[in-house]
Amino acid sequence: DPSGSLLIFYEWFKTFNDNDKIKIFFLYGEACNYIETINKIPKLSNISFVPFSENIIKEADIALCAFGVTLYELVYLNIQTISFGHTLMHAQASKRFCERYKCTIDLGLLADIDKDMFYENLDSLINNFQKRKLLFENSLNLVDGKGVERFVKILENVC
Repeated sequence: DPSGSLLIFYEWFKTFNDNDKIKIFFLYGEACNYIETINKIPKLSNISFVPFSENIIKEADIALCAFGVTLYELVYLNIQTISFGHTLMHAQASKRFCERYKCTIDLGLLADIDKDMFYENLDSLINNFQKRKLLFENSLNLVDGKGVERFVKILENVC
């Protein structure tokens, strides 16, 4: 998390209107460079910072993540996901993925996201069942887990 996005989104979630309707887990990895800051954040009843956990991800209804491998994992698990990019290159990739597969919501470059835009997109997922259903349906079988096999076949044909 080179941009400190967890801390940015934490501040925004604290004042989100439907805050009382949802349970929020901010997952961080071993390499997180601001764990001391996280440990000083006052505990809230519905917002928790926890070390990365596959079990929490598997139970999620909606996820928010930076564009990268995690996005593909969330799509594979059919979890409706809002994505953004830490860099312009990743923001562009997030946008292309969203436009091509229509199974995620793209926020763009983190530096360009404002709280109102974030709230609008999150609210649309929480309160619009049809939108969540469409994202879910578009994610079905998109990632089949057989990419390594296809990659090996390509390599075999090249060599």
